[in-house]
Amino acid sequence: MGKLTEQTIIKTVEEMIHEGLEPGWIREEVGCMFGKQFTDKDWEGIMIQSLIRKAYTRPLPDDVFHETCKEAEEEMAKEADEYNPEGEWFDK
Repeated sequence: MGKLTEQTIIKTVEEMIHEGLEPGWIREEVGCMFGKQFTDKDWEGIMIQSLIRKAYTRPLPDDVFHETCKEAEEEMAKEADEYNPEGEWFDK
């Protein structure tokens, strides 16, 4: 299998995983789409690469992103409240 075909299959499987489709169905469907019969070893490699791609290329859900931003803002505000530049100058 060529590198371009392999990458296309991995991206296709990643999209299907993201859509919540059942892995057995994905294997059968992708096999039909690309005219391939995957060995268990080949399919395992495709699934692992697809899951890694999904984990590292999908953005965080909005609620997780906004919660993370809110926590960071609160932490920075607390640090700003505790910062006393005058004390630094006068204590030296």
